[in-house]
Amino acid sequence: MRRSVERLLNAHGFPTEGYGSAETFLGRDPASSILCVVLDIQLGGISGLELMRHLQSSDPWLPVIFITAVDDGARSKPFAWAASPISKNPSLPPC
Repeated sequence: MRRSVERLLNAHGFPTEGYGSAETFLGRDPASSILCVVLDIQLGGISGLELMRHLQSSDPWLPVIFITAVDDGARSKPFAWAASPISKNPSLPPC
């Protein structure tokens, strides 16, 4: 999934850096600039939600986009505060 998202963004002119885990991302070169983060909710180790909270504690205006393959209703509860609604891809069959 990560590589597919990277390829899609790169094909549309957006440079990307992909990381296999939240821990790897947090260990990146701090001099690299981040304009937006695309996260999966479910990550091994630190969750996507935990990583978002960590990132926003240092930069509350950093845009974070969540992507997940799991659609179980409970996933949307932590996002009740979100400024933008959660949208589901209607073209995908239910899991």
